[in-house]
Amino acid sequence: MFVYVAARSAFIGITHDEAYSFYNMKKFWYVEALCTGNTHWLNSAAIKLSLLFNQESAFAVRWFSVLSALVFFGITFSWIRFVKEIHFKLLIFSVVLLNPYILDYFSIARGYASGLMFQALCIFYFILAVKKYGKYFRFSALFFAGLSSLSNFSYIYFFTAFCLVYYSYYYFQHGFAFLQNKKFYRDVLYSAGISAIVIRAFVFMTTCSNDVVGAGTPLLSEYFHVFTDGLIYRKFFISIETLNVLSVIVFAIIAASFSYGIAARRRHNNKLYFYTACFLAVIIFLTFLNFFCFKVVLPY
Repeated sequence: MFVYVAARSAFIGITHDEAYSFYNMKKFWYVEALCTGNTHWLNSAAIKLSLLFNQESAFAVRWFSVLSALVFFGITFSWIRFVKEIHFKLLIFSVVLLNPYILDYFSIARGYASGLMFQALCIFYFILAVKKYGKYFRFSALFFAGLSSLSNFSYIYFFTAFCLVYYSYYYFQHGFAFLQNKKFYRDVLYSAGISAIVIRAFVFMTTCSNDVVGAGTPLLSEYFHVFTDGLIYRKFFISIETLNVLSVIVFAIIAASFSYGIAARRRHNNKLYFYTACFLAVIIFLTFLNFFCFKVVLPY
């Protein structure tokens, strides 16, 4: 799969969004770089690095996405290794890696690839920390969660969800004892710093280009389509009515899955299932909260 993604990144043509990010870094003007949601910051920094070494081929511009694919595939492989049943191994592999959107993201110079990589690293290190495999894994998880939101600002939903679970698990279970813990202030300082950067970026974009609206939809029905479009890659010729029904069914299955993961934590006793279910539940809740209470567009 990695060879396939690397080959795609070398041979497929440059897309419009990639070209715009490349242009911003080639003819750098900070106003345009800050005021558009198109310029995913870590991806743009990676493009700038390739330019500093006079490397402007498609593969050179996309090197960070290819590296993200390697790390993401490695984490997936590490996960599959711990699964004993072969049919579950194949199910995980096919769902996680045989998704056309996933393969697209890792083949082009956009922030979605690094966002996925840092999200996977975050969850991976958090589960290791919860299982007490290493004392440095705990902050590493928070660190990677922050980098995911700097890779692509839509990951602020994931970063917020992770912070709520992270602080609840490590600090808020024993009253106010966390106030005497130095690590708490380190973590708060880092979380506040990441949040301030992303919020400032949203203010820039809203004021200058309003790209925030362009990256979302004001219709709840269109938001549900996301869950189906991501699976079928918009390649099947089905009616809107059928798509509406399928989308609601898929969302209901997802909602039932994370609800069971949280409610039946003692029955399944699977830390990865429980905490990822918590992340997803909070993300969905925040999405609807922003939509219904603050009129924020739903992300595609």
